[in-house]
Amino acid sequence: MKKWGSRQFLVLLVKVLFISAFVQKQAFADALNVSLRISVLAPACVINNNNPLSVSFGDVSIGNIDGINYQRQKLNYTLDCGSGSKNLKIRLNGNSSGFDNTLLATSNSNLAVAIYRDTTKMNLNDWSNFTYPGTRPDIYVVPARKTGSALSAGAFSASATLEVEYQ
Repeated sequence: MKKWGSRQFLVLLVKVLFISAFVQKQAFADALNVSLRISVLAPACVINNNNPLSVSFGDVSIGNIDGINYQRQKLNYTLDCGSGSKNLKIRLNGNSSGFDNTLLATSNSNLAVAIYRDTTKMNLNDWSNFTYPGTRPDIYVVPARKTGSALSAGAFSASATLEVEYQ
């Protein structure tokens, strides 16, 4: 049995619609307007083989948290967008902290997570463009604290979604 790709199906559908319109026009000797609305979708990218990503900051010294370099961790992820060159965009999507809307909120209201693409700070929920399969963007996360806040010792957590879309 032959497998039908989306492009083959689309061509067949258009042919059927035009043949149908021609037959109806001949049978009723009347004009028929055909309106088509077609969405051609590119195949979705697969991030990290659809497995969750996890980052552990380990033991963090409260006094050293700077939101820039201290305990900077790379998001280790894979990206498969098929073959051929594609213009894509990437972002971390999540809830912003109460003290800086460019930072990812954590379970501690005085602590957040800064996001970097390579060495450039990214705003939470903002897209960053890149070309696939060129250099996949390196995304880093860094603990950041509310200026002048008193942090208490203890575990914290944060959650965000790594998204990749076509430009």
